[in-house]
Amino acid sequence: MERFTPVDAKFVGYNIYRNGQRLNDTPTTATTYLDTMVTEGEHQYVVRAAYDRGEAPASNMVTVTTSGIETVILDIDPATIPVYDLNGLRVYTLMDGNIYVTRGERFVYRKR
Repeated sequence: MERFTPVDAKFVGYNIYRNGQRLNDTPTTATTYLDTMVTEGEHQYVVRAAYDRGEAPASNMVTVTTSGIETVILDIDPATIPVYDLNGLRVYTLMDGNIYVTRGERFVYRKR
């Protein structure tokens, strides 16, 4: 779509961009978006309003840093399930909010 300043144009939705690449196939009218395909690291997002004649200028850029941690574990017994710190050392006492590794996956431990 060409970029323009909307004048007498029909609004059709929004296009969401991560690192300059459009994420949605067709404009969405939703006001929230969940990026489920993002990789670990720093990413820049912008939104452009889409009209029947093109796109409006981009919104302010937002920078998001993702950790790659997908799991928060509330109950785990390190005596029965091996748990390691980020240095690869086995731990037997878990600290609330710390990051650990078990079964090849990183997780954040939260005490109930």
